[in-house]
Amino acid sequence: MTQFSSTQLGALTATNFTALDPAIIGALTTTQLKGITPTTFAGLTSTALGGFTATQIASLTTTRINALTATNIRLLDATQLGALTQTQVGALSSTNLSALTATQVGQLSDTQIAGLSKAQYDSMDAAQQAAYWAAS
Repeated sequence: MTQFSSTQLGALTATNFTALDPAIIGALTTTQLKGITPTTFAGLTSTALGGFTATQIASLTTTRINALTATNIRLLDATQLGALTQTQVGALSSTNLSALTATQVGQLSDTQIAGLSKAQYDSMDAAQQAAYWAAS
């Protein structure tokens, strides 16, 4: 897949993209990932999402991060969650932020937490807020 351009990969539908083996997804360059549309990201399966490396997650635009469904946000593993930048965390929609488990919120670094706004904090439930304070 490394021979495909970002434009060619951008032409894949969510169904086509998620049919790729997770190892192939993990081998895509950050330049190639720029071609994948937010619509495709919205259609990712948990298996496809599991193929993303920390480097790939960190390279995603906030639009692509927010295109992930709440279910997919909840499925981010500790490595993927740790790869989110302060900007990406700060741009999470209230729906995606509320999808994080208290455990996931507790795994956020001080730098990531610093990206959250008061409105985002207010959108979290009591367990998430407790984890927020324990992590910060």
